[in-house]
Amino acid sequence: MGDRTRALSENQRNWLIDLAALIVLVVVYAPRGTGTPLHEWISVVLSGVIVVHLVVHWRWIIDVARRMFGRLHADVRINLGLNAALFVVMVVAIASGVLISEAALPMIGIVPPHSRTWRGVHEVSANLALIIVALHLGLHLRWVMQVARRWIAPHNATPGDPGGAQ
Repeated sequence: MGDRTRALSENQRNWLIDLAALIVLVVVYAPRGTGTPLHEWISVVLSGVIVVHLVVHWRWIIDVARRMFGRLHADVRINLGLNAALFVVMVVAIASGVLISEAALPMIGIVPPHSRTWRGVHEVSANLALIIVALHLGLHLRWVMQVARRWIAPHNATPGDPGGAQ
């Protein structure tokens, strides 16, 4: 059957999870295009994808957190800072989204009070999240391209290539 039947490498699995998170984030970022009910339900899916992303990368999070006050390369510190900021703004965006829900919560019998403040918090945190995701993607663009290249043309990859099978 060839290469198509082999199991995904850890990098390929991570790449697919990250791609799914990015696609869902882009879709959820356009509530006018999806409509409020679909925006809210897709946001629930995004929350789940974020949890999967955190679980998959939990070992890295713990490892870097333990070494945070020791010697770390500048790129790792920047990545850690971006990840921490992204986590905070995503929690705020999700929590404020729940507090301004117009479709998902009312559908299950919970009607949150209307709040312009929480709507503003939601919009600011969502915008910040998008900016941080763009910075995060830029920081990891080399890895993204290496994994994609390895997947598309596996015979051209070099040993030790981050996109290769592990």
